[in-house]
Amino acid sequence: MLVRCKIKEYPDGTKKSYVYPEGYFKDENGYEQTVSGLSAYEKDLDSIEQDRIHSEHMNMVRTRNQIKDYVLSNEFNMFWTLTFDTDRDSDQICFNKLSNWLKYMKSKYGLFEYIFIPERHSDGCLHFHGVTGSFKGV
Repeated sequence: MLVRCKIKEYPDGTKKSYVYPEGYFKDENGYEQTVSGLSAYEKDLDSIEQDRIHSEHMNMVRTRNQIKDYVLSNEFNMFWTLTFDTDRDSDQICFNKLSNWLKYMKSKYGLFEYIFIPERHSDGCLHFHGVTGSFKGV
């Protein structure tokens, strides 16, 4: 099936529409299918690199849109920014600290909904922005 537009409706009644001038195909299971005239073997290196860059960009766009959809489709009522004063230069330690903090908060205050997104400071270290819903700790 060729898809040329899509409309999303959120619980608060707002709608967002997308128009795809060239369209894209969805198979019978609802998966998007791209149509390309050339196989990877027939493309030159510049074309392959352009495809890779475009693919990375589109992955970021899809991820950003999916996060927006999650936020707009749920009742989040608090915004957070979490930074670390020690071990800031290790991504894995920062992710572990966030995970441990979330486990602690859930054990202390009960289950709650959350989304946290990592972002880099200008110095390259991670911090997290997030939203929570049903959090009883404040």
